[in-house]
Amino acid sequence: MTELCSTLYSMSLTASVAAGVVMALRWAVRRLKLPAALSVLLWLVVWVRMVLPTGVLTAPFSLLRWTAPAVETQAEAIVQVLPAAQPVPAAGTVLPAAVSPAFPWYCWLWLGGTVLLWGYGLVRWMALGRRVSDALPRQEGPLVWWESDRIDTPFVYGLLRPRIFVPLGLCPEVLPWVLRHERAHIRLVHPRLKVLFFAALGLHWWNPVLWLAWVLFCRDLELQCDAAVLRRWPEQRKAYASALLALASPRLSPFSPPCFGETGVGARIRQALHWRRPGVWVLAAGLAVVLLVGAGLLCDPLFQPLPDHTPEITLHLTGDGPGMDSAHALSVSPQGEAPWPEALPALHRTDPTPSPWADLYLDGSRMPDRFSCTEYLLVDGQATEGLPAELSPYGSDAGWLLRVRPRGGETGGLETRLYVLDCTWESGGDALSLSYAFQLTFPRMAQGQAVEEPILVAGDTLLSPDGGTAAVPYGTYLNITHPDRSGEVSLTAHTDTAGETDIASGSVSGGSTGTQLTPIGAPEGTFPPQTQYYTLTYTWADGTQSIYTFTLHITP
Repeated sequence: MTELCSTLYSMSLTASVAAGVVMALRWAVRRLKLPAALSVLLWLVVWVRMVLPTGVLTAPFSLLRWTAPAVETQAEAIVQVLPAAQPVPAAGTVLPAAVSPAFPWYCWLWLGGTVLLWGYGLVRWMALGRRVSDALPRQEGPLVWWESDRIDTPFVYGLLRPRIFVPLGLCPEVLPWVLRHERAHIRLVHPRLKVLFFAALGLHWWNPVLWLAWVLFCRDLELQCDAAVLRRWPEQRKAYASALLALASPRLSPFSPPCFGETGVGARIRQALHWRRPGVWVLAAGLAVVLLVGAGLLCDPLFQPLPDHTPEITLHLTGDGPGMDSAHALSVSPQGEAPWPEALPALHRTDPTPSPWADLYLDGSRMPDRFSCTEYLLVDGQATEGLPAELSPYGSDAGWLLRVRPRGGETGGLETRLYVLDCTWESGGDALSLSYAFQLTFPRMAQGQAVEEPILVAGDTLLSPDGGTAAVPYGTYLNITHPDRSGEVSLTAHTDTAGETDIASGSVSGGSTGTQLTPIGAPEGTFPPQTQYYTLTYTWADGTQSIYTFTLHITP
């Protein structure tokens, strides 16, 4: 029974949201003088939402995407505060003389209200049938109607074989308009629509929004019939408005059964007097909007399931832009409640560019619905100066591009930044939130400063471009950030026993390149300790040259 209560509550809240949208569109339809039939179509969508459990019809274009999580949360909250139904006792257990504990009191309350409303409508319907049981049939050509001296207003009665009933002695000038109006009700199957809507309202008798929707739905049915009559006799607007005024009846209670009396006569008279046939293009545009909105309200959002495992992030550092190969890769797991940065593993890597790219890929998981990344400077083990990081989704893959920008006004040395990536996956009212943290270490560059000399990084060691030395193992990458000038570059190296060897060459215009350190002049497959002497030569576009030398002591 708890599930039934939650389902009905979700249905009622979703129908209320749909009704609120329809009320706003109904106002626009009336202001633009569009046919009331468009509003009736939207009210039928609300009726479907009243009888269809949530989640049966789903679509990615649903207009309820932003309200569905709130509806689900509210439904779960109301169920939690209600007392839970006790399990049915085993056979032979004596129960007190009361209702079954498996059917709690609030379910009895809902069921009692539904039965009472349906019963009230049925009794009123049957009483109305007895009142007109002795009505006299009348016919004029193809028109057939019944007259009774026991009714005050005309109406249509019956579902399978609906009949038109009018008060006895109705004015001859008014009678033709009454018959035309009521025949429009029959042609548009309004009696059946009202019964269906009233029956659905019984399931949600406690919801005032849907009671208001019922009242407005009944008014729009009358407006639709008025328009159907005026469309055939557009020159008789005043005569039709006079007939409406002559038959104006007191405002009916919202508890009145369907197909009983008239509603909103004042508004109908005003609309009849100012009725104009809408243009074809205006009507087509209005119909298109109603169909699109109706489809969006009819379907629930299609929520993707939450990740079935704890997603991990693979981090790649690239020097020349996104998509470039790099050996700098590491796996980042979600962080727990341990303090950071002390609790972080050694996730730092070195990239040579002043503004390196970082590719972040989620392993085997969809992109989170919400994410944000914060960048901190790591100074003496403390994270300081937090700023939003420049993070954007990377194409259609489950990942992002992170662009690291220079900060501060100093150049030289290495700096470490700490990044905290917060991700939230949502599926309806459920959510999964995880945080990832990692460190990046790279040369410090002043904000907005151009690179005048090459920046050399061997492994995690920053080299001086003029005579610098470093000791690194084989397999380490030598990364070079080039000056912000256009020209040709050549990198050569030799050892104490091997002659000059070309390592890399090509055109440059800023940016960076990297090369993996391997033995020079040694037999293939061997890795003897070597001291390699490098010469980095730039030939610029103006014909000048810049030459830099440095030494690497390489060990297996």
